Amino acid sequence: LQHVVIGDGADKASELWANRTDIRHLPGIKPHARHLAPLAEARLAKGETDDLAYLVPAYGKGANVTQPAKKAQ
Repeated sequence: LQHVVIGDGADKASELWANRTDIRHLPGIKPHARHLAPLAEARLAKGETDDLAYLVPAYGKGANVTQPAKKAQ
């Protein structure tokens, strides 16, 4: 199984998978949601759908959630 990584984050972190044979980095590709429409349309035309209740995004890293700083009184 080979994974393809693209986008700004992949470009910045390309050294992390430089020696991995299961990951292929395609530099300079900037993904946009409009590129998904033709793929979705083709799947829909074939009657393929997904159960939206069970779709989970595959983020490359976890969220960085912090508490807001207290304002000085």
